Amino acid sequence: FEGVIKNTIKISADSLDIRKSGVSNVHMTFETDKKNIARYATPMGEMMIGIATNQIYVDEAEDSIKVKVDYSLDINYEHVSNCEIILDVYSKQKAYMNLTSC
Repeated sequence: FEGVIKNTIKISADSLDIRKSGVSNVHMTFETDKKNIARYATPMGEMMIGIATNQIYVDEAEDSIKVKVDYSLDINYEHVSNCEIILDVYSKQKAYMNLTSC
């Protein structure tokens, strides 16, 4: 499907929030040792996702932030995958951002 999805990411020492808005909409919260449920709305329909976060690692330096999140993903209450998000954000001087996920 075509369209734009805007992602807003908030990072704290023990959690990560990702909000997607546009063609698909969801607010995903990753918190260590917690399972969060969210409604993921897509053009093909809605699904319930469960995010059971095992570990969050945040390394903040003067000109960069590195985040690693290990979690288990459920869709409509069935386990589908063990996942990892790795987020590397650098200052404008370094002008680099990299995001990988499962």
